[in-house]
Amino acid sequence: MQELTKKSGLAQAELARRAGLSRDTFNRYHSGRPPSDKLNALAELFSVHPNDIDEERLTLRKRSDTISDEPYRVGKSSNGTPNLAHLTLNVDVHISDMSRILEIVTKALKKSAP
Repeated sequence: MQELTKKSGLAQAELARRAGLSRDTFNRYHSGRPPSDKLNALAELFSVHPNDIDEERLTLRKRSDTISDEPYRVGKSSNGTPNLAHLTLNVDVHISDMSRILEIVTKALKKSAP
């Protein structure tokens, strides 16, 4: 985050104001890891992906990936129900897109429940 702050050319106080944070809070995040719920606001502020701010989370995510390199796989329903398919995704998406995808998946799960 320090590098992004330098590249912005703005003072930390101004960046904090634009992110809707107090200067003290911004300074704390600047020298440590910002919490997940603030990461998106900071990413938007700097016009970057959240992983560009907190590479440690990206590294942790990469270590836990077990899905193939294909962006998606479609297979038979995991419980054998006709007219259902099993979908596995392995793509990086912006957090706002992920929220919409999760909404669609949640609706689909409710729709397919017996």
